Amino acid sequence: MIDLHDPPALLRYDGFTASELAELCQAPRVVLYDTIGSVLDVAHQLAEQGTPAGTIVLAEEQTAGRGRQGRVWHSPAGAGIWMAVVLRPPEPFVPGAFALRAGNFVLLAVTGARAIEARLKWPNDIVVKRRKLAGVLCEARWKGSQLQWVSVGVGINVRGPLPEPLRELATTMEEQGADTNRPAIVMAISRLFRTLGRRAGPLGEAERARLAQEVERALPTGFAEIEPDGTLVVRGNRGPGAAVLDRRVMPL
Repeated sequence: MIDLHDPPALLRYDGFTASELAELCQAPRVVLYDTIGSVLDVAHQLAEQGTPAGTIVLAEEQTAGRGRQGRVWHSPAGAGIWMAVVLRPPEPFVPGAFALRAGNFVLLAVTGARAIEARLKWPNDIVVKRRKLAGVLCEARWKGSQLQWVSVGVGINVRGPLPEPLRELATTMEEQGADTNRPAIVMAISRLFRTLGRRAGPLGEAERARLAQEVERALPTGFAEIEPDGTLVVRGNRGPGAAVLDRRVMPL
């Protein structure tokens, strides 16, 4: 349990105070930390205490950052964007569709004005030629059958150097010649997540088509379709004349 009564150690984030960032992001609250275990853990605690939707938690360094399926996220000081946003989406809430939208919005934020060859790897990793640039983790909290909030964690590799074991698996914004202005990227994500906080239902037909096209670009083979609940459907060939239908359902 984090003692949220202690003042966060980080007073400025690339020159901006928490209140300045809140104004620029049009967020009700921004909380800054120098070093923290996980921004997601802080976001959940703040949400439990009633913090408004749109609250942003940022840290220079995470010592226990996490990704999907229990993976550890490398989060050294000053090297990336380690953030979490508290959202309170309306019903109906479709977890898979929500997580896929979150990944797509982060993709849009990191590509920005400088077009880079980033792709959306289903459900919500951002990759460049199969090397991971960013990841998203959505964690929902419920009271019985009633959704209380969703904390969306975002990790973006902005600058290197990456440690040797990760160089073949990951990349950075800097390496790709992309924008490395962290506050600008945070502002872009915050703006897009305001839409995410209002759209929690199933994917519409046009949205499914756009997402399927983006996801297919990151697949090694096969043809992708996205179902209304965010399920990935891959059609491919394995052997002469063998049509394969593979459905993959994401957890949240």
